[in-house]
Amino acid sequence: MPTPPPPPKPLSASTPSKSELLGLPWLVTADVGVGEDWSHSNKQRQRTRKERVECDLTWMWTLWATKREAYEKHCISVL
Repeated sequence: MPTPPPPPKPLSASTPSKSELLGLPWLVTADVGVGEDWSHSNKQRQRTRKERVECDLTWMWTLWATKREAYEKHCISVL
């Protein structure tokens, strides 16, 4: 029985993504708990968890916006 061929190599990206340019890890909303099922927790813990996720999500968006502005400012000053 012949051995199967190796898996195809991933294509290299010709241009880096914005997160790579900014030195940011690739984050998604699931990283801060959006979409998780907390129905097994009691109501008080569900409310607390929802508040924490909203706070983390807001903070993540704030960081992205700040880093994007700093990057754009840097790009403009270089030109």
